[in-house]
Amino acid sequence: MKISGREIIDVLEKYSVLDWYRYPNYVEDSAARRSATVVWRFDAQRTNSERITLIESAIRSALSSAVNVEWDLRYNGRNWILAPEVFVQLELTGKFKKESEVCEKIIRDFPSFFSLAFDDLPLIANAVEEAMRC
Repeated sequence: MKISGREIIDVLEKYSVLDWYRYPNYVEDSAARRSATVVWRFDAQRTNSERITLIESAIRSALSSAVNVEWDLRYNGRNWILAPEVFVQLELTGKFKKESEVCEKIIRDFPSFFSLAFDDLPLIANAVEEAMRC
């Protein structure tokens, strides 16, 4: 399966209405140097809270299944953010001014990390889709 970076957004759009989203455009040459963070906002007028809770549960279940890296899913009061856990933890240290600095640190310590994270996106999306169909 060809990775696009948009896999999770595609599944979310099947089962909800999104106001806004951002996903990592997968480019094979640069994937190993970019975070696989996906961010979205549900349209609260057209996606009810029960549906959002069901989707959140499906994502959390997918993250506990066979993935290559640990993931963090959080709601910041406005947007939902799905990001590799190590990326989030490094960002929270406050030692890095830019996202690119966090990425550089991860690449130094774990050169294949982001490639593995990008490989997870279709796995997560497929697991969410399966859960939502039931």
